[in-house]
Formats: sequence, structure tokens, C-alpha cells
Amino acid sequence: MKLNFYSLASGSSGNSYYLGNEVQGILIDAGISATAVRKYLKSMDIPMHAIMGIPTF
Repeated sequence: MKLNFYSLASGSSGNSYYLGNEVQGILIDAGISATAVRKYLKSMDIPMHAIMGIPTF
């Protein structure tokens, strides 16, 4: 499986990125609402349960 990096949102309203594949991945800089994350992931055919974590630095 290949690893993908998607920008879900980037801008003054918040940032969020997905690093993973269609089975599992992580959110980076989850600065948008869960509703928005669900919407963006659904548009990319990635289920919400694919999120394995949100790293904090």
C-alpha cells in the first residue's frame, strides 16, 4: 500500500492534514472541527475509523 499525504484544510479557519492510506493513518495539526474532518475524509473515501491517532508535539 502506498502512503498518502492530504491537506484537508489550510488557511485562517484552520489546518488539518491526513498521512496514511485508505485503511489507517493519522491527522496532523487537527485545527478544524470533527464535522469538517469527517466531510473531507468522506470525499476522499477514507472512513473516520481509519484515524489511528493525532500526534501532539
